[in-house]
Amino acid sequence: NGSYCYYTPVGGVGDPFNRGPFKLGDRDLHDCYASLAAARNASAALSTGFARFMADSPDLLLILRWIEDGKDALGLPAEDGAYLTVINRASAPAYYTADCTAAGKGYLSGSIGPCTWDIIKL
Repeated sequence: NGSYCYYTPVGGVGDPFNRGPFKLGDRDLHDCYASLAAARNASAALSTGFARFMADSPDLLLILRWIEDGKDALGLPAEDGAYLTVINRASAPAYYTADCTAAGKGYLSGSIGPCTWDIIKL
């Protein structure tokens, strides 16, 4: 069984490189995604935990992931833990305040550099 997927030769709307492959030799982008995948694979909270998304500004995305009471978002046994991922797509540093009360962690304020991301263990 399974499903089939057909991609047309037409580029994405407004993005002519949509679905394009990694550029040969672009280690920075590859390493960035490899690092994100490694973090996700190392933590149940980042892969199957509850999730809350917050936009502190148009260029700043905050993602709270957590596991509580020994069960993940699927109801399966998992180790308790909480993480806040902060993504800044702006070309300037940004300050943020994240409401982490859903994970029992209160509020967290901080700053992040331009065009970068960070995963913070709470």
